[in-house]
Amino acid sequence: SRRRHTRFLPVSWARRCVQETGINAEYMGYIKLTISEILGGKPSENFVGLVDVMTLYVKELEEDYIKNGQKEVYNQLSKDYLQVSGFLIDKASGKLLTLAKYIRRFVEYHPLYGHDSIIQEPVATDLLNNLVKLTNFGEDASLLIGNYFNQ
Repeated sequence: SRRRHTRFLPVSWARRCVQETGINAEYMGYIKLTISEILGGKPSENFVGLVDVMTLYVKELEEDYIKNGQKEVYNQLSKDYLQVSGFLIDKASGKLLTLAKYIRRFVEYHPLYGHDSIIQEPVATDLLNNLVKLTNFGEDASLLIGNYFNQ
């Protein structure tokens, strides 16, 4: 029978409020957050994620780009930012596999793997061939990068 791995999400400590000061400031304590929550936010704790903060910053840049006649440059910057930020959130949340998880899964479900922690040569050869295919955006590339990046 195949073992099922539980998803482990490391946590970090983050300040609750980094922007407001004075009487309007929220409680300045610290909370435990996963990397996904640090990037995407945690509404139940009124924690705004880094992606949301950066999105506001990118939107504020629009006026400067328009003043300088660079609306197309801004549009590309904004599009690229949204693509990368979506990718980071999906990677951090586990929706997209890490390369390590992909390799473990490939080996675990390979028909020649004996589930004894020993990677025999045929399994290793198949793994390396599959990794080469990944570098050329092969069939399994979407498991690692989704539909975020064009070939």
